[in-house]
Amino acid sequence: GLGKHLFESLKGKTAVVGVAKNPFRGINPRYALYRGKSKKPLYVTAEGVSFSEARAAVSSMSGTYRLPDLLKRVDQLCRSQDRESSTS
Repeated sequence: GLGKHLFESLKGKTAVVGVAKNPFRGINPRYALYRGKSKKPLYVTAEGVSFSEARAAVSSMSGTYRLPDLLKRVDQLCRSQDRESSTS
């Protein structure tokens, strides 16, 4: 996916952890991570770091809901930037 392309473009110098709110076609159910009391999982993938480390990191991030607080904020910032660039 996109994370693998990013990892390769960075020449493997930086680990990339992908977190998706929706499954993509063909993803193995082992990538599902349930946080808090959510009935819907996040899907965690990784390049340059073990899957178990990536999963543990996302699992331990602060926030009581499915999406960790930090990732929620990043998502908000990206969406607001996208809105600003489309109106320019």
